[in-house]
Amino acid sequence: GRHRLDRVRPADGGRNGRGERQKSPHYRKGRLGRHLHTPRLHTNQSAAFLQQVLHGFKGDIKERKVLLKGDKDSVTVYIALQKDSLIGAAVETYTDLAFDGTFSIMVGFDPIGNIIETEVLQANETPGLGDKIDKKKSDFPLQFVGKNPANFKLQVKKDGGEVDAITAATISSRAFCDAIQRASNAFLTIKEDGNEQN
Repeated sequence: GRHRLDRVRPADGGRNGRGERQKSPHYRKGRLGRHLHTPRLHTNQSAAFLQQVLHGFKGDIKERKVLLKGDKDSVTVYIALQKDSLIGAAVETYTDLAFDGTFSIMVGFDPIGNIIETEVLQANETPGLGDKIDKKKSDFPLQFVGKNPANFKLQVKKDGGEVDAITAATISSRAFCDAIQRASNAFLTIKEDGNEQN
């Protein structure tokens, strides 16, 4: 199980006046270690996700790790190849901006970088608020489907972006955008390096 630090909770229960809990100043982000973002996916799990988002995909999967500039942990890109042609990818990505410190999601992309699907892998966001990042609990993730981060500003509207935040869970909404942007950047890095088949 995850080891969590004790957090000092203020008298107001950690609310910030808008119904959204705040991080305690005694909670040190990153304390859990980057290797605990999520259990490593097995190839059959990534294949199942690719089949889900690419509708019956039965080609080859190439796994690539990408460490983006400024990040301390890499993301994993599962490249879907059909007869040596790139037909999409699933990216196991994370964020360190979550209310609970971190969560991990999988993002599916088509060959040009449009978002096909998202799936929460591991998260401990507030029930009834931040946990709405999961499509099983709200429609929040659906607004990303069909969007391309190259021309869709992955920020919540109060920050000048195009994303409708979850009510009373702006922190989780921002974190979800951060994770998707990281996934997109990793996928584009693979494409620009021409490394999808090597």
